[in-house]
Amino acid sequence: MYYNQQVTSYIKQTQLPEKDLLIALRLLIHGTLPDIKESFSDNQPVFSYDKKICYLKAETGTAFIGFYCIKNINDEFGILQTNGHRNKELEVKSLKEMNEILITKFIREAASELVEDKIAV
Repeated sequence: MYYNQQVTSYIKQTQLPEKDLLIALRLLIHGTLPDIKESFSDNQPVFSYDKKICYLKAETGTAFIGFYCIKNINDEFGILQTNGHRNKELEVKSLKEMNEILITKFIREAASELVEDKIAV
C-alpha cells in the first residue's frame, strides 16, 4: 500500500467531519484494490492503475468518491450523481451512513474494465 504525501497533506488540511470521511474512503479504496496507485491531480486525490479509476474530494460537511470508469458500474439504486463531466460521484455525509459494501462494489466495478486480476475478493 503506497500513500502519496500530497494526498496525505490534502486530507490532513481538511476539516472534520470531511477528514474522517476521506480517511475511511481512502482505506476502503486501498483495501479493495491493494495495488492501486494514488496521486494528487486536479487538486484532489486520484487512484489509478494505467488509467484513472476514482477520486476523492471534500466539500463543507461531506465527501465524495467519484468514478472515471463508469461503463461497468451497476447503479441499481440510482444514487450516483453526474458531476458535469463524464464522471459519476457518490456523496458520503457521515461514517454512520457510509455503505461500505455498496462503495466497494462500485470500486470493483469501476476497476473491472482495467484490471480484473488486481481486485481483492
